[in-house]
Amino acid sequence: MHLLSKSALALAVLGMNLATVLPAQAGNLTGKQQSAVSAVVSAYAISFIVVSPVLLVAGGSKAASNSARREKPAKAAALPPMAVQAVERQPDGGYHVALQRPEAPEQNALVDWPARPDNPAARLKVGDVLNFAPTEAGAGWTVHAADGAALAFLPTPEAAATQASERW
Repeated sequence: MHLLSKSALALAVLGMNLATVLPAQAGNLTGKQQSAVSAVVSAYAISFIVVSPVLLVAGGSKAASNSARREKPAKAAALPPMAVQAVERQPDGGYHVALQRPEAPEQNALVDWPARPDNPAARLKVGDVLNFAPTEAGAGWTVHAADGAALAFLPTPEAAATQASERW
């Protein structure tokens, strides 16, 4: 329950208790009735002040435990080999590599390799076949050339969104 709804519940209980202390008829309160109302209001006010931090801490720890139990992202599954359809060098030194499944021409992909001195995309040519092997941790695929040489790591969308992938 949220703190606000608990506060509303406490006020409702206070109102019910005041209704039992106060007489049903309108009029002035006697000294005894004023003492009873004062005692009830004081007790609820003190209870609310004491319990509020506890409720806030309990709510925060519940939120923390819920975030710790988030679902793990799906692991990278095996992908079929893809043939290089086009290799385009970009002005910044990176490469756009268009890929296509040989047995399913409607399934295409585009891989952008950023600029770097030892860019593996520089040696790719149209017709080369690339294989995608899921990594052991499942955060992506290792891209292999037809000769088995590892070219790059390609992260899953979830892994790319949550991890910095910068070359050090």
